[in-house]
Amino acid sequence: MSNKTHFQMLDDTAGDLIPDTIDLMPRIAAQLNERKSLMQIFRARPVLVMVIAILAFLVLSGVAYAIGKVMGYIPGIGMIDQSTQLRVLAEPISVTRDGITLTVEQVVLSADKTVLVYKIEGIPEDAYAPWEENTSNSYSVVVTTEGTPESRPVPTEVTPEFSSCVPDVYFLLPDGSTLHMHTGEGTGWMTGFENRSVYGPLPAGVNEVTLIMPCVEGTLVGRLPENWEVPLRFESAPSDMIVLPVVEVTASTSHASQSAMTLEQVIETNDGYIVTGKFQSTALPLNAKALGISDWITITDANGQVVEARPPTSLDLASNVYGEFYWAYEIQGQQHAFPLTFTLDGVSADIPDATVEFEFDLGADPKVGQVWNLNKELEIAGYAIEVVSIERLEKGYSFIFQADPDVIGVNVEIDHMPFSSASAGNDGYGMGNLFYIVEYDGDVPSGKVTIQLNWLQAEIPGPWQVEWSPESISPTP
Repeated sequence: MSNKTHFQMLDDTAGDLIPDTIDLMPRIAAQLNERKSLMQIFRARPVLVMVIAILAFLVLSGVAYAIGKVMGYIPGIGMIDQSTQLRVLAEPISVTRDGITLTVEQVVLSADKTVLVYKIEGIPEDAYAPWEENTSNSYSVVVTTEGTPESRPVPTEVTPEFSSCVPDVYFLLPDGSTLHMHTGEGTGWMTGFENRSVYGPLPAGVNEVTLIMPCVEGTLVGRLPENWEVPLRFESAPSDMIVLPVVEVTASTSHASQSAMTLEQVIETNDGYIVTGKFQSTALPLNAKALGISDWITITDANGQVVEARPPTSLDLASNVYGEFYWAYEIQGQQHAFPLTFTLDGVSADIPDATVEFEFDLGADPKVGQVWNLNKELEIAGYAIEVVSIERLEKGYSFIFQADPDVIGVNVEIDHMPFSSASAGNDGYGMGNLFYIVEYDGDVPSGKVTIQLNWLQAEIPGPWQVEWSPESISPTP
């Protein structure tokens, strides 16, 4: 049996079909990010000066700054490995076809990645894929005035299958090989969007490629010009290119038992700091595996005052280790009462060992639409969960639960039978209203069955804290 949750399987399936960079509503998203003036260029200092600065800071702050991998940060591009010569796009290139303009604004090539920033402008409103109502296979949890959740078909806006362009924007190399996107992000407006896409590293000897864009993201297939091909040329990055140093940090937590939360890196910008950290499942109960924060991290200064901060962009922080995640904040301003305290009040987590089961008779021939009101109370991993009802669907069953408010999801298996699809969710308001839908390709279970609830997902309260102070001696140009 797979050790992935049903939720993770669903996410993996979606990830195979929809690239991470896709913004499904580019004409609605607002242009949230404003470009900032860039920090002065940092040049390499003599080793002796660097050692003195680090030793001085160790004495003054008690926080160890390590000289590690040669990492840098380019605003708008992200973190890059500087162990080899950086290369950049020789010059921005714009191509216009039938009023649609594709502009390749930046490409940065480092030892570990290739980052592409491009923009599309001039998209007419009627070029976007229409939103239609589909009530045939969509279910949601509805909370009635009495507070009882019900499973019922509801109108859901979905893009008709195959009608909307989901392009694979890639690089075509001179030898015919291709380089495809790993991750990405973007912002959009009514008539266009800007995407930042991350690819693997380009071979050192390759300085000319062709950017291939099959169609314009989010628009009706065939409505706008397709099969875009843009030749690109790269050259060595100029000596005055702005690359901010990424400082590796090791900071102790406020309590030894709270070592799950650590601070990893600091980037000093022209108007503040970008601070990154990591959370591991070390201190979580029930063998729980952390998935992410359940609330924003609060940053306070030495006087207890909240420090203004926001999640940064272009960092590409991701962990391949199940049970840990990265966090990052861009702190506004550099004049604060240090040390700053980062407080995380809770995390969402998988509890993979959680399980409870019960027997139930579905009858020899359950009919579509048949509902069983169980109101059966159970306990799983110390959390109370009530099976409110089960409903027979065309290809399977839907389950409605009422659980402790901290419970955000639970898997369902019937007689351990393989399923073809599953979906799950909650009310989104922390009221403990959950649903789970499981469907089968072949025979749908019937008769006396064993229903197992497993792989609980819950919000686990903290707090966890870590403190940090900046370097007392700043690098000089």
